Amino acid sequence: MKSLRKRIIAQYEISELLHRWAEVIDCGRWNEYEGLYAPGAVLDFSAIGSPGGTPAEHRDYLENTSWPTNAGQQHPIANIRVTLRGRRFATARSYCLSPVRKRDGRFLLVAVEYEDELRRVRGEWRIASRTCRPMVMEPADFAQAKHLREV
Repeated sequence: MKSLRKRIIAQYEISELLHRWAEVIDCGRWNEYEGLYAPGAVLDFSAIGSPGGTPAEHRDYLENTSWPTNAGQQHPIANIRVTLRGRRFATARSYCLSPVRKRDGRFLLVAVEYEDELRRVRGEWRIASRTCRPMVMEPADFAQAKHLREV
C-alpha cells in the first residue's frame, strides 16, 4: 500500500510540474522558466522549427522571438502518461493542443506530443529532457475566438 501511495504522489507531482510549465509560458513568467528543469537539461523543439538546447537558450527564444510575435497562446496539457523508473527517475508523454493568435490576427492550431525525461532534484521533480513532436500545425479560422487574451 505504501508503494502505491508513493507512486500516486509522484505521478501527481509530475503532472503538476507539466501544467506549471504551460502556465509559466502562457503567462510570460520567464523568471520561473529555468527552475522547472534539472541541471544539464536538454530540449529538442527542432521538429516544430523552434530551437532547443538548454532551458536558458529556449527561454531566450520564447521571450524575445516567439512570444512577441503572438497576441495570445494557450498550452493546455492533456493525456499525461507517467512511467516511474525508481524513486528518482521517470518518463512522461503528454499532448498539447495549442491555439495561437498571431499579432496580425491570424490563428494557428498546433498539436504536439511532449516526451519528457524527469529527475528528482532536491526532493522535487524537474524536467531533465524534453522532445517536442508535431502532430498538427495548421492555419485555423477561429473568427469568434476573441477570448485569447492580449499579452
